[in-house]
Amino acid sequence: MFTLRYALERRGRKRVEVRRSLDWNEVVVRVDGVELGRVDRAALMEGVEFALRDHSILRVWLETGPRGVPFFYLTRNGHPLPGSEGDPVKILHTTVIVMAIFAGVQIAFSVLVAGNDRADASIYWLLGAGSALALLCLRAWHHSVPATIGASLICFAELVVFFIAEGNINIGNVLSLAFGLGLLGWFLMRGIRAARELDSIALPIRQPPEPPRHAMHRQPPL
Repeated sequence: MFTLRYALERRGRKRVEVRRSLDWNEVVVRVDGVELGRVDRAALMEGVEFALRDHSILRVWLETGPRGVPFFYLTRNGHPLPGSEGDPVKILHTTVIVMAIFAGVQIAFSVLVAGNDRADASIYWLLGAGSALALLCLRAWHHSVPATIGASLICFAELVVFFIAEGNINIGNVLSLAFGLGLLGWFLMRGIRAARELDSIALPIRQPPEPPRHAMHRQPPL
């Protein structure tokens, strides 16, 4: 059995506990140590709801991603629990970390080659692209939508150029290459959608205009 813990609100105490088997055929959901129910994989594919003490609704379900990988979702009144698969902060930060690692590898390789006096124009292009990607990742970490889009485009384009430059594309591996790039595109688009969702949440709430002062202090007719 594997144990997963989640908070009901961000930076809150992890009150939700989910214990599951490896194949998701036995799942136990608890809140504050009180068992809410036991479900299996078939029920999770349909979605299960539990009523909490504060009358909110905790919903849990499974969705399958690429190659049938299961993703476990939890929401409270329709809002993803922090740290769960549907949490846009977790999705965005995971995407940024992967892109930042890619940028770090580029920068380290370029500096190493340049330090041995074996650099050519392509190495400096690689260093520039890696540096730009790293800077965009810093902005994307703080939920910048343009930076997330820019970093994703650089990352995707560089991998496409790399595979083309390698020149090993043939009928035997073109489908595998297309699947790999499609999987990368899905991963990057997931991060972009998360950044957009966080940006929409952060939009200022517009207050209704105040009534004119003369209307607020209007005296009753004599």
